[in-house]
Amino acid sequence: MKNFFRQTKTVVLFLLSVSIAAKCLAADPADERIRKQMIATWIVEVQGEARTRTLNITNGEKKEDGTWVLDATYGWSDTRQTSVEAKLTTLADRFKLELTTQANSIILAEGSDLRKLEGTFRTRSGAVKQVALAQISADALAKRIAANKPVIVQPKPDVPAECAAFPGGWTGHWGIHGGEQWLWIVEVDSGCVAKYQIGKWGFGGPFDTAVIQKGVLTTAGAQGGKIDWTRHGDELWASYSGPGGISTNAVHKKVQIEAK
Repeated sequence: MKNFFRQTKTVVLFLLSVSIAAKCLAADPADERIRKQMIATWIVEVQGEARTRTLNITNGEKKEDGTWVLDATYGWSDTRQTSVEAKLTTLADRFKLELTTQANSIILAEGSDLRKLEGTFRTRSGAVKQVALAQISADALAKRIAANKPVIVQPKPDVPAECAAFPGGWTGHWGIHGGEQWLWIVEVDSGCVAKYQIGKWGFGGPFDTAVIQKGVLTTAGAQGGKIDWTRHGDELWASYSGPGGISTNAVHKKVQIEAK
């Protein structure tokens, strides 16, 4: 009896191994080719925006309906990318990519060549822009990122110390719904006049100027308000005051970038 069960177990294991091997041998070469082509780093360029985004596809699983569910991260090229929902559909002679960003924007892009796709970028508010995605090497991506960085002018010796502490790139968040905010202070002169750019989409200009007085840089804020910026170590503390007594605060961290 023991021999019978031992033989039965051996037969079952053999049949299972044969089944697994058969599935591996039956893998569609076309699917494997698509999988290899999709695993790449992509640069994402949105119409009218100088700052690029990056999409990293590390794997894909093909479902019964033919759709590929992708393992992907996405975000600004010059910051860390995080996980997003993305899928790829293979049509008769084209590929279709659908991606939902962390901000609930929708990217729909198609192309006959999986190395380059084009389509639309629809924001949560409904605004639509053209978008282009292209596979890119790590070296080429690094060069693109470096090209979009601003030049920070090293303060001259005659710039007061409390003003010379401001130049650089700073990024932070305003509350739960405020989103990421960027402040670039590219130059401060001997009169403590700072040349800066502020916005939600990183460096891109145009620049404004404001005077740093007693260690406080005051810039224009939303809805006719103002923002007071003060330096605390490697942070800029921002205090917004607006109409009707509205006020809020944020902490901005310094971006690592070389001064020229």
